[in-house]
Amino acid sequence: MIYKHLKIKDLNKIQEKRLAMRKARKTFMLLIIATGIVICFGIGLFYFYIKLNNNEQSKKNEDTKNIGENIKNDIVTEKIPKTKAATTENLNNDCEFANTDFSEWNKTAPEELIIVNQANPLINFSPKLKLVNGKKTNIIAAECLENLLEDARQQKINIWVVSAYRTQEHQKKLFENQIKYELENGAKTRDEAEKKARCVVAAPGQSEHELGLAFDFNSVESSFSLEPACKWLENNAHKYGFSERYKSSWEKITGVKPEPWHYRYVGIENSKKIKKVDKPLESYILENFINITH
Repeated sequence: MIYKHLKIKDLNKIQEKRLAMRKARKTFMLLIIATGIVICFGIGLFYFYIKLNNNEQSKKNEDTKNIGENIKNDIVTEKIPKTKAATTENLNNDCEFANTDFSEWNKTAPEELIIVNQANPLINFSPKLKLVNGKKTNIIAAECLENLLEDARQQKINIWVVSAYRTQEHQKKLFENQIKYELENGAKTRDEAEKKARCVVAAPGQSEHELGLAFDFNSVESSFSLEPACKWLENNAHKYGFSERYKSSWEKITGVKPEPWHYRYVGIENSKKIKKVDKPLESYILENFINITH
């Protein structure tokens, strides 16, 4: 009886050990499965993050066309507004330029209020630049531009910059293209073509783009005025420090035909005041800083 009892006890121990080993195997297998699930989930999240970043980068690349070429060469082909060639008859009426001398003002003025035009060419100016969505931008306007673009995106308004800072060499290329266009569309001499071209494209040294504070948004076509982006800029750009620069009602003061896509960074305080009085930058400076009624 004692022998049998001991045998039964030994068998029970063996059975208990086997059960314990089976349980340990199951626990180990469950642990392996759980670990595999966690690893797979982590890999999935990683690939999702990579795909999301790639999609965002692709969108940025799409919005800022030919960024790499623009940065590398600093001179790219930009579209000239498709306006009719100026005529001798309307040249003085439609493009009458106010020859106010701002040279003394420009010597001490803050960058955002420097006047650049036909009568006031830019001399020895080298702005500090920062890339914003692939476009070279004067550093003093960079943060406000980033905020404008981001807030527009949040409001489902598609706005991007097609032209920002330009070198004088780049501006010269655009000006020469317009002269060529005028010669092909009625101008009989180069002098006549240059006069007409100045109503559409600034000559080298006379463009606000050389400040790094002027921005052309979306499209340099007259149809831009009908787009939601144009309306959004009209109603909101001043909140970020940007002022529409060339309105049709200001043409005799600015000397530039209407460009609803062209905005100039002047600082938030100044842009709000300009929006309120509805006057071009030249008049705003004359009336508020130089104390001359224009």
